[in-house]
Amino acid sequence: MERHEQTVAAGEGREIFGKRVAILVAVLAAFLAISSLTATKASEDTILKEIQVADTYAEFQADSLKQRLGEQNAKTLTVLSANFPDQAAAKTAIGEFKADAAKKKAQKEELLIKAKELQGERENAHRRHKSLEVAEAAFQIAIVLASVAIVARAILLVWASGLLGVTGLFFMLNAYRHFFDLPG
Repeated sequence: MERHEQTVAAGEGREIFGKRVAILVAVLAAFLAISSLTATKASEDTILKEIQVADTYAEFQADSLKQRLGEQNAKTLTVLSANFPDQAAAKTAIGEFKADAAKKKAQKEELLIKAKELQGERENAHRRHKSLEVAEAAFQIAIVLASVAIVARAILLVWASGLLGVTGLFFMLNAYRHFFDLPG
């Protein structure tokens, strides 16, 4: 009877082990889902910010061109207006060209500041994305190790899985707290 009790106890121990590791797999899968969703969002943010940066610089370049055209038009009209019979109309047109050029110059400065802010936001989103990708990989490998641990009844694989899970959590935190930068 003693041998039978030992066999039952061993079976119960394996069942408890399997249940605990299954809970670990479920927790890791939940963190994997969260990191995957947030990585996708960070990737979308990176793309969106890149488009906004490009649009802002395109507007900056258009305003630069409009500023130069306004300045050139004012200079040209100033030279040609000496022979105009309606000097008042020429001076009004010159003033409008100069005012428009000054307005475009002011807008360019604002656009440059906006573009640099958007570049910073893009870099932050890209940094978050990279860190979350590493977290995803850590969670995926941790789930595989935990699954193998259930079949193999290997406690060492459970510890390795747990360690990779903690690593994944660390990289998730790094995505938002920026402890360090990842290469690339």
